[in-house]
Amino acid sequence: MALDLPVIQTRDPGGTAAGEAIRNLLLFEKADLSITAQVLLFFAARDQALNEVIRPSLLDGKIVMTDRHTLSTLAYQGYGLAKGDEGTLEMISTLDRTMPVRPDITFWLDVPVSISSQRTEARNAGSDRLESNGADFFERVRTGYSEAWKKNPERIIRIDGTKEQSLITLEIMSILKQSMAEKAILSA
Repeated sequence: MALDLPVIQTRDPGGTAAGEAIRNLLLFEKADLSITAQVLLFFAARDQALNEVIRPSLLDGKIVMTDRHTLSTLAYQGYGLAKGDEGTLEMISTLDRTMPVRPDITFWLDVPVSISSQRTEARNAGSDRLESNGADFFERVRTGYSEAWKKNPERIIRIDGTKEQSLITLEIMSILKQSMAEKAILSA
């Protein structure tokens, strides 16, 4: 099931030379970064991608898909690392409001932590700074996603990530086609 539209894929953080350097610092360097430093670096990489990749692609009429965005920062740094600290959550929210472009749709592939851990091990993906945290950390991350979804069900779409990958793909493609059809009707 194709969308028959030009699609640009990028990653967060990353997708630009500066973003990739920030990604490396955030995820793989041995630097002891505070939660605030991490949040600011994620937003710096995001802003760079917005200016170099996302905005120009949108202006060219392309669809932009990214693997993560502010919701991930909220879940990982705000809930996972800061344990729901209100100051950290407010900082992330404030920084997000400064972004001139936000995702139209966010898909949250919800997977229990035990299954997620098994999949990470099976991929033999290696551990980055965040993936090396324990189960309690990932339970808080999942809570962060869940809390955001409850507050924004019209923008964040929860997908059962335990389903077969092909079924997840079909569900996402169906939602995207419906969303694009609704936008076409509204703009007509």
